[in-house]
Amino acid sequence: MNYYNDILTKLTEKCRNCNNENCDKCETNYIRHAVITKIPRKPIFITYPPLIKLGWEYECPYCGKACGTNRLRPELVCHENYCSNCSQLLNWDLTKE
Repeated sequence: MNYYNDILTKLTEKCRNCNNENCDKCETNYIRHAVITKIPRKPIFITYPPLIKLGWEYECPYCGKACGTNRLRPELVCHENYCSNCSQLLNWDLTKE
């Protein structure tokens, strides 16, 4: 995991072309997204009321898409190791702490 963190640190430095962080004009953001989503992160509790009303408990920490188990519809289970929307790796073991 340190490998990805090292790459991420280098990518967050200023863009060589325009001297701006998080430049949308170069490929740095695409590479940055690819690296960030490969570092497993803990799903977070949902704070968006409409999704809570629909029965969801967790969301992806990167894009905010609902994931995990749905309280109201148990057949909707989405405990994959990655987000189906943005490919963020999810570490469900961290939700048990």
